[in-house]
Amino acid sequence: MRRIERCIAGYDPKTAHILEITGKAAFEAGKILRKLYGKPHKIRHKGDIDLVTEADISSENTILAMLNKTGVQADFIAEKSHFTYTKTPTGPAWIIDPLDVRKKPAKVMAAFKAVLIRVQGIRRAGAVALDLAYVACGRMDGFWEIKLKPWDTAAGQLILEEAGGKTSDFSGNAYSPFVPEILATNGLIHKELLSIFIDML
Repeated sequence: MRRIERCIAGYDPKTAHILEITGKAAFEAGKILRKLYGKPHKIRHKGDIDLVTEADISSENTILAMLNKTGVQADFIAEKSHFTYTKTPTGPAWIIDPLDVRKKPAKVMAAFKAVLIRVQGIRRAGAVALDLAYVACGRMDGFWEIKLKPWDTAAGQLILEEAGGKTSDFSGNAYSPFVPEILATNGLIHKELLSIFIDML
């Protein structure tokens, strides 16, 4: 846990306490996912494109239990257990999705084909947060996806924008995790990539 201690050094005691618990929650959820990796799973669908396994549920429950110990009065928005919300939260909210597994709907494939003829290559990690992190660190130049929930993009959007990248919806409007589609780039090709989507819509 030295990594957590280094990360929280310099914060006030209250914030450091919250960050320490959230870091430990992430590590504990990771241990569960690592333990279940490569083993047979009971897979079910949640909605059109989201898949759920017992690994999702177990790791999410661990995170929720640990975050309750922070003492922070905040809403929970979690993909498997707290996935219904009627409006965008106005106060603090924990947005949780320890494992992201998705199938590719037809609209994404249409965009894939339109972009394919204009680029040198396309890759997809399969987890939105990871794809956004890849754009942030320069492994990819751009990314798009539809039918999203807040837990799919909240962390990745923060990482990407802190790194100088740009996000929007497919019409060029400002993006928030409560918008169901995202177009994300390194900032250099955003206008060009956006024009492809505007032409398609």
